[in-house]
Amino acid sequence: SEPEMLHGIRVSARFMRILGVTPVRGRDFLPEEDSPGGPPVAMISNELWKRRFGGDPRIAGRTITLAATSYTVIGVLPPRFRFPFPDIDVWMTAPAELPLIPPKSRALSPFLSVFGRLKSGVSLGQANAEMKVIRHQYASAHPAMLDARSKTSREVTPMKEDLVAHVRSMIWMLFGAVGFVLLIACVSVANLFLARATSRGREFALRSALGAARIRLIGQLLAESILLSALGGALGMLLAAIILRAIPSMTAFKFPRTEEIHLDWVVVGFAAVISLATGILFGLAPALGTSKPDLMRMLRASGETAHKGTSGRILAGFNVRNLLSIGQVALSVVLLIGATLLIESVAYLRGVVVGFNPAHLLTVNVSLPPLRYDTEQKKAAFFEELTRRVRLLPGVKNAATALSLPMMGYMGSPVQDAAKPQLKLNERLIAKIFPVTPTYFRTLEIPLKRGREFTEQDKQDAQQVAIIDENLARRFWPRYPAGPDPVGQRLFIGGVNPKPVEIIGI
Repeated sequence: SEPEMLHGIRVSARFMRILGVTPVRGRDFLPEEDSPGGPPVAMISNELWKRRFGGDPRIAGRTITLAATSYTVIGVLPPRFRFPFPDIDVWMTAPAELPLIPPKSRALSPFLSVFGRLKSGVSLGQANAEMKVIRHQYASAHPAMLDARSKTSREVTPMKEDLVAHVRSMIWMLFGAVGFVLLIACVSVANLFLARATSRGREFALRSALGAARIRLIGQLLAESILLSALGGALGMLLAAIILRAIPSMTAFKFPRTEEIHLDWVVVGFAAVISLATGILFGLAPALGTSKPDLMRMLRASGETAHKGTSGRILAGFNVRNLLSIGQVALSVVLLIGATLLIESVAYLRGVVVGFNPAHLLTVNVSLPPLRYDTEQKKAAFFEELTRRVRLLPGVKNAATALSLPMMGYMGSPVQDAAKPQLKLNERLIAKIFPVTPTYFRTLEIPLKRGREFTEQDKQDAQQVAIIDENLARRFWPRYPAGPDPVGQRLFIGGVNPKPVEIIGI
């Protein structure tokens, strides 16, 4: 049927066993399937299995075509399993044969991530001590490797820390802000309870005069407070269930595992406890103040005169309503200051010059079958024709193709000034390389500070050329824009290309 673009990852045969994940259909990878030249097999996500194959229970053993290569589906992974990336559809073996990296570069580039499970009784400190020894031995045995740095301080870390450490502080800040909002709301409700209790002062005085115990009066007021907080908690849970469905598509910043956020009994229990606690805590002050009325004055007085007497004084003459009002104003001021600072930060970010014009700029991701487009010439011809046709479309001002988008992560490559003595690869500066077509800078409206842009002739010339940014220019020529002109200078890029590249623009 119609093809679609999936997200895949290559993992070793023991990957699922290390994570403790068992396929819900089929089997796990075998060691021989992870060896060079092993049979092409794949496991698919539960969502892809249901969406594309209708949840066929006989999916194991079926053949699918991935990147023009036939793969045998051997298993289906559990629902919600999305690791190591959030939108993975397919897991394949042989990670060392990643096709995105040329074979010559694979031998020098550290492009794999390693996972391990500690034995029982082995601490993280012991593992790092052993890793330090292994790293030193590795650097001595493979001095040409990019990651062969014996003095580096990289350590093994718990996988949970690696996944969520960078968002933990933001989530705690959000939790604190929501807690402040809850306190403000509770203080408002407590003030309303005090006002209502004041208006009912004559009622409670009459009940007390007829023999009602104070504990019963307090119990009645607390029951009303708890009932209100329970209804509020239930409404909050209902709104949370609705909002949770929209969170994965709303988050501009990708929090890890947003698609796994869901309501469970732990969350429901936490909400119930918070609702009960707030109902008791903020209903207690009105209950204590109203349950001990001045019977003689309240029964003799009437209307406004009776109401003025009950002001919420419960302990040492403190006026509870005034204390609650002070606390509410203080919390509101804190939130207002935080919101103002956040608005200021957003306004500052909106004014940051990103180096290109994002207005009216559209992008599309194109993935070519590697067997059909197996040479650089075929790929170049496809993208040249694609760019030419898109440029001719009505309403299109310009078009270009590139390996990646601006400001998006991509693997770096060692770079060195060709005029200086050659350094080892792991001693060179690492820079990100973006192959682009000649119209790239005009399409994104990236200003050229020096030199010229790419031309069609640059692809046919024997001399490779490059355009660098000002940041890289300052790293190699610190006096830039004064001093030697980087345009015309040459760089060594990568570890397998012996010919230097000439800089034609900045």
